[in-house]
Amino acid sequence: MTDTQRYAWSFDTQRMEPTNHGGWCTWSDVEALQKELLDVTAKALAAVWLVPEEVGKCELDSLREEARRVFMGEDKKTIAKLHDDLRYAQERYQHAVRPPRPGIGAVFGCKSGGREYKDVRVALGVISVQHDRNDNLVLEVRLP
Repeated sequence: MTDTQRYAWSFDTQRMEPTNHGGWCTWSDVEALQKELLDVTAKALAAVWLVPEEVGKCELDSLREEARRVFMGEDKKTIAKLHDDLRYAQERYQHAVRPPRPGIGAVFGCKSGGREYKDVRVALGVISVQHDRNDNLVLEVRLP
């Protein structure tokens, strides 16, 4: 496993400082760890392929725990955290650039006519909500 130099933000010097336990590293180190992760994943899949079919659940659980101890070192956890942070940042960006479309809370039908129908509202069941090519809302409702 490669040794990854980690960095943390120093408020004193207002720049990144190398540390042993920092939350950041250089992108080249991330790429090297990703390559190593893919290699280890391929080896793990090959190992799973070689496990006999007669192996019981208890033996598989113990093998899984042993594999977790071997494969999940500190660098792997850092990569997993970086992947999660990147995915969350992408989701926030998508939400900012293309905010979610408004949904429909309820649809009511109003009856009008004679005195007996004055101000009668009937809740209509929404069957589907879609958007057309012009981004207009298209509702399909169940009539009473």
